[in-house]
Amino acid sequence: MNDADADLVAELVECHWSYLIRTDAALLVQAVRSVPQDLLPQHPGVALVQELFAPIRPVIIERDAPLLEQATRTYADLPDPRARVGVGLASMLALTRRGRFTEAATFGRGLVQLGLDLLDPGYADGSSVPALELHTGIAHLMSADFTAAERHLSAAYRDLSPFSNHALDAAGKLAFLHALRGESHLATIWLARASSRQPDSKDWWLSSTERQSIAAAHMLVAIDQLNWADYHQHNLTEDMAVPSENWMYVVYARARAGLFLGNQRILIDELHDLRDQVPLIFSRDSLPSMLLDTSELDLLVRLGDLDAAAAIAERLGDHPLERIAAARYQLIIGNPQEAARIADESRWPVRISRRVRLNLLILGVTADLALRLNSDDRVRLLRQAAVETANEVEPWLFTLAVNDPATIQLLGRHAPETQPLLAKLKEIDPPRPFQLSRPTAPLTPREQVLLNRIAGPGSLDDIAADLHVSPATVRNQRKSLYRKLGATSRGHAVEIGIRNGLMSTDPPSGR
Repeated sequence: MNDADADLVAELVECHWSYLIRTDAALLVQAVRSVPQDLLPQHPGVALVQELFAPIRPVIIERDAPLLEQATRTYADLPDPRARVGVGLASMLALTRRGRFTEAATFGRGLVQLGLDLLDPGYADGSSVPALELHTGIAHLMSADFTAAERHLSAAYRDLSPFSNHALDAAGKLAFLHALRGESHLATIWLARASSRQPDSKDWWLSSTERQSIAAAHMLVAIDQLNWADYHQHNLTEDMAVPSENWMYVVYARARAGLFLGNQRILIDELHDLRDQVPLIFSRDSLPSMLLDTSELDLLVRLGDLDAAAAIAERLGDHPLERIAAARYQLIIGNPQEAARIADESRWPVRISRRVRLNLLILGVTADLALRLNSDDRVRLLRQAAVETANEVEPWLFTLAVNDPATIQLLGRHAPETQPLLAKLKEIDPPRPFQLSRPTAPLTPREQVLLNRIAGPGSLDDIAADLHVSPATVRNQRKSLYRKLGATSRGHAVEIGIRNGLMSTDPPSGR
C-alpha cells in the first residue's frame, strides 16, 4: 500500500469500505490513513470513513462538516455505482453520528433504492442492501419513527448478506423497539431470532456494541415482568460500556429498573455521563433525548427532587413517550388539570403503542380522581385500560406498579378480568415509586365504618340494622361523609375512600 497511488487507494476505500470494515478493519484503517489530507476534498467519503474509528467529538465534527456537505451533494454523480453506495452510506452514518437523524433517515431511503437498482450479476458485493436497510432503520429508530424503523430493520433481517451480523443487529434493534413499546411477545420473538444468528456472526470491530441493544431488550422485557433475576443476568457491567447510541439503550433500561432498585442518584449521574460523552446524538425530538429526559424526570420525581424535575419537564415535547412522564409529573406536583389535558384521548396521535395507551388511560383516571369529576367517564376509561392488557399478566406488571396504587385498585373493581394481573402484582409486592398525596378531612370512627359498609351491596336499611341505629341516623352520617370526601354518590365515595387509603380494598361482605 505504501507504493500504491493514493488516489487509487481513496477510490477503493470509497467503493469497498463497508465490506472491509467487517473483514479486515486494521487494513481499512491503514488505507484511510495513507490518503493525504489534500486529497480529501476529492474523496470526502474517505474522511467520513475515518470518522468511524474516532470518538464522536465536536472538533472532528466541525473539521469534517464541509466534507460531509460535499459528500451528500455529490455522491450521486460518482461514475462507479459502488462508490455511490459507499460514499452515500458513509454520509448517512456521519449524519446519524451528528444527531441529524431525520436527515439521515430521508437520505437512507434514497440510498436503499439506489442499492436495489444496483442488484445485478456484475455487482458481487451483496452486503450493500442489508447494510443500507439496517442503517436506514437505525436512523428512523433514533428519530422516533418506529413504523419506518420496523419496516427497514425487518428488511435488513430478511435480506441475504454474507454477514450474519446484519441480521443479528437488525433483530436486536427490533427486539428493543418492541420492548420499548410494551410488545413483550414480539420482543421475545426477535430476541430468539437474534440468538439464532449469534453462532454464525463473526467477531468484528463493533461486535460488542451491536450486542448492547440485545442486552437492553432482554433487560426491558425482564423489567416489564418485574423479574429481577433475569434483569441482573442481562445487565451489562460498566467496564463493558462503549459510549455510543447502542449504550444509550442499556442506560435507559437501567434507569427504568432504578425506579425500584434504589440507586437513583447513581443512575442520574450515568445519564449525565452519557450525555457528556456523546452529546451530539441528543438532538431535540430524537429518541435518545426522549428516553434520557423521561428517565431522568421519573428518577428525580422518585427522589422527591421536584425543583430539578421541573427543569426537565419544561423541555419535554409532545411525543407519546414524553406525555406519560409529563402527565405523571403534573399529578405529582398537584396539577391534575394539566395531567388530564396531556392524557386526553382526543389529543392522542393516530399510531401509539399499547403501552402508551394503557399508561395514558390510567393517568387520565388518576387525574379524574384528583379532580373528582363524573365517574361514568372514569369507569369507561378503566374498562378501556383493561382491554389494552388483553388479559395478559407478565408484560404489564411494571406499568401497573409505576402508576397510582389507588387507580390500580379501581381497575380491579371495575374490570374484574384484570384480577389475575392484580393478584400477581400483589404477590410480588414491589415498591410503588409514585404515590400521590391526597389529604382529606379526618373521618370519625362511625364515618369510617359507614364508608366501608357502603362499599358493599347492602341497602341503608340493612346497614342501619347491622349498626343498631335508625335509617335516619345512617342518612345523616352519610351526608357528613359525602361532605368531607367531596363525593356526589355512593360509588364516588367508595372511589375516593380507596384512593385516600381510608378503607379496606377487599370487597366488604353483604348481609
